[in-house]
Amino acid sequence: MEKVTIVLPVYNGQDHLTDSIDSIIKQTYSNWELIIVNDCSTDKTLRIAEEYKQKDKRIKVISNKQNMKLPKSLNIGFENATGEFYTWTSDDNKYSENALEVMVNYLKNNTDYGMVYCDMRLIDKYGTVIKENPLPEPENIIFANTVGGCFLYRSDIAQKVGEYDDTLFLAEDYEYWLRIYQNTKIKHISQMCYEYRCHEKSLSGTRNQDIKRQTAKVWKKHYAF
Repeated sequence: MEKVTIVLPVYNGQDHLTDSIDSIIKQTYSNWELIIVNDCSTDKTLRIAEEYKQKDKRIKVISNKQNMKLPKSLNIGFENATGEFYTWTSDDNKYSENALEVMVNYLKNNTDYGMVYCDMRLIDKYGTVIKENPLPEPENIIFANTVGGCFLYRSDIAQKVGEYDDTLFLAEDYEYWLRIYQNTKIKHISQMCYEYRCHEKSLSGTRNQDIKRQTAKVWKKHYAF
């Protein structure tokens, strides 16, 4: 059974971190490792992470010595990855119980694909479902980020495309998916396998204009507008 590496970068995520980790522990697919990268949190994040590490040997905790932000924290996490498949998640979001199983099975049975992603539900800060959010097909990625928060890609693809670009904080994921799209086939699985939390403290809620500016840089990098 192939191993899945899940990286969870977190900064001051005490409010929802427990929900996020619990959703990983409850997965029907059990061969995973969780690498929590604590990015100099000042709340109870590290304590929560260490408590889970003591309970489950599949969980590792790395603490940055200075605040590195998301893309560098992702790179640090994946430098320590030992799985055949890679993904990452956020402290305020949750997987459905069969999310990993669905994605692993597709990649195992379709070796010509290097990455998959699933649809997701939007939830509020209390965990109540707001709506279902089906995502666009991969060919639309040249116009916008189609991938969302529930995805899985092969480790050999990661080795081929390299690290996340730490100059593109807030759009580092979109730029990375574009590189993967240029190197392998991506499959959209039309199944709700993730819960994406919408709240006032999230990056998408507080840095919307910055995200747009960084996305413009991504387009300029790849399409020379």
